[in-house]
Amino acid sequence: YNLTEEQSEELAAAAEEATAGCSTDYAKIKAIYEYAAQTLYYDYDLVHGVNPGAHGNYGYDAWTTKITICAGYADVCVMLLNSIDIPCMYVRGQAHAFNAAWDEQNKRWIFFDSTWGSRNRYENGVKTSKPYVTFYFDLSESRIATLNNHEFYEKLCMIPEVDGNIRYALHCPNDVDKWADTELWEVYVDSQINRDIETDELLTDVLEAPVCAIEKLAFKDCENTTGVLIPKSVTSIGESAFEGCSSLMDVDIPKGVTSIGKNAFKGCSSLTDIEIPDGVTSIKEDTFMNCGSLESVTFPEKLTDIEFRAFYECSSLMSITIPEVETIDNCAFSKCGGLTTVTITEGLTSLRNGAFSSCSSLTDVTLPDSLAV
Repeated sequence: YNLTEEQSEELAAAAEEATAGCSTDYAKIKAIYEYAAQTLYYDYDLVHGVNPGAHGNYGYDAWTTKITICAGYADVCVMLLNSIDIPCMYVRGQAHAFNAAWDEQNKRWIFFDSTWGSRNRYENGVKTSKPYVTFYFDLSESRIATLNNHEFYEKLCMIPEVDGNIRYALHCPNDVDKWADTELWEVYVDSQINRDIETDELLTDVLEAPVCAIEKLAFKDCENTTGVLIPKSVTSIGESAFEGCSSLMDVDIPKGVTSIGKNAFKGCSSLTDIEIPDGVTSIKEDTFMNCGSLESVTFPEKLTDIEFRAFYECSSLMSITIPEVETIDNCAFSKCGGLTTVTITEGLTSLRNGAFSSCSSLTDVTLPDSLAV
C-alpha cells in the first residue's frame, strides 16, 4: 500500500483502539470486521455511475475518506490487521473482494466479508448509517460457496517478504465447482521467511446433496434470524418460507430462482432491499406484505404480473420503476405511505382497483401508452 511511517502508525493506533480488550486473535479479527462494517460507507454513487470518471477510493484513501466499495473494505481490513501483526489476505472473487485472516491460537483462516456486513450507504452524496450485521463473519468454506461473486479458490499462498511487507493472496479459478476439491487447497509458506512448506486441509464442511428448493413454511416465524444464505442450487422459494422473520435484514436470492411463493417474505419488517431474479415472472399474493423497512426493490425484466397486496404496507418504499409488467393487481402497493414516484414502462395493460390506494405521498406517476383508459 506504499504507506508512509506516519500512515502506518496512524493505522496501528486505530487498530489497537478497535481491538482494545480483545485477548485472542479471533476476537481481534472480529473487532476489525465490525470496525470496517461500522465506519465505512459503500459508494453507490460510484457503482451507479453518478460521478462519471470517478475511480473510487482504495487503500489508504478508503481509510481516510471512509467512502469506498468492496475492494476498499478489504484493503482497510488488511492494513489494520497487518498493523497489529495478524496476517490478513485480500481475497478476490468474481467482481468482489473480501478477507481471510490468520487465527494463530486456533491455527485456521477466518473468512469474513465486511462489505456485506456493512449497512452503510453513500448515495446521491449523502451518508446513511445503519447497524452492521455479524452474519458475514467467520464464514465456512461451504457457506462462501453459496454466495454470489465469492467464487472459490485454487491455491492459498503466502507471498514472501518484499520491502518489509509480507503480502498474502488467494488465487481464484473461474470454475466455481472447484471449491469442494480439497486437493486444490495448499498453503505455501516461502522459506525466505524461515518456515517450511506445509499443506493444510482447510475444508472442514462436507457438501451435502444440492438444495433445490426452500419448502413451504421452512423458516416461518424465525424471529431472531438476521440474514439468510440461499444456495445457488435453489430454484424455488415456497409459500410463507420466511414469513414473520421480523429481524431478517439480508437476503441474497440466487439468479437461478424462478418461483417465489405467496407470503414468502410477509412480515419481514427489517428487510431493507431486495433484488428479484430475472427468472421470476410473477410476484405472488402478499409476497412482501408488511415489510415496513423495505426501501429498494429491483424488479425482474420479464415480469408479467404483480399480484394482490404483493407490497401492501411497505411504508419505506419511496421510488419504484417497474419493467414491462402486464398486470398490477388490486391493492398491490396499497398503503405504501412513503411512495412518492412510480414509473411503469411499456407493456402494462391492466391496472386494477386500488393498486396504489392510500399512497398518501405519491406525487409523480408515469404510465405507459399500452394502458388503455
